[in-house]
Amino acid sequence: MREESSYIHEGKDGAAMKILLLSDIHANFDALCAVERAETWDEVWCCGDLVDFGPDPVPVIRWMQAHDARCVLGNHDA
Repeated sequence: MREESSYIHEGKDGAAMKILLLSDIHANFDALCAVERAETWDEVWCCGDLVDFGPDPVPVIRWMQAHDARCVLGNHDA
């Protein structure tokens, strides 16, 4: 996983929300699980490249679906 970061975003009710911003996971489910253990968040946003290169594309996609992540397609996802 190349980068991950988080910042505070204001929700509809005006309360602060913590957004987990991910990109370039490239089917590395172990790294995604490590981020899950290390961070807390209210929403997950993904900037693409969920699949390709790594061994676990299906678990990565299912994790994103289970966490209702907002995702855009990366060049490896298309």
